[in-house]
Amino acid sequence: MQIEMSLRSGGFTLKRDPHGKGTEILRLLFDGFSTKVLQRPDSLLAELSLEGMRLYDGTTEGNLFPQIITVKDAPEISDDTRVEELNDDETSKDNNEGSDDEADDPLFQLSFEQNPLDNHADTALNVKLKSMEIVYNPKFVVEVARFFKPPERHMESIGVLMETAGATVEGIRQQTRA
Repeated sequence: MQIEMSLRSGGFTLKRDPHGKGTEILRLLFDGFSTKVLQRPDSLLAELSLEGMRLYDGTTEGNLFPQIITVKDAPEISDDTRVEELNDDETSKDNNEGSDDEADDPLFQLSFEQNPLDNHADTALNVKLKSMEIVYNPKFVVEVARFFKPPERHMESIGVLMETAGATVEGIRQQTRA
């Protein structure tokens, strides 16, 4: 059995007050995400790779470093150009098969194999990560944490939900023991 999945490009944005001004807190963009699972009669192979990633800070006006995470030695690509290139890739992909140098060296690559075919180990785990530059901005970290913190008026109902969930789990545990 073999399962493969790929996503050429994607993004994730956190915005505060999306129905009003829509202040952007962070924007995460990624390219070339792919996974592969291959199950053989006596072994299993799982692979995951990510070609590129960029994280932008939207919390600080006039920030000298708006890009929080940068892959070292990666070519500078504006987001508009990136979208245009993706559209062009569909037409030029047929013309340039095998000329994708960046696919040979992704930003992140993980490979897990149970009972590898070459029998060099019982289990093999390979992880590769390119060098990255990460800019620390305390205001950015605080704003992201504040985004995920529920408002005080909801804390009581969240506490009740947590207690109910705990009681349900405890009830299931008691039934399992019985």
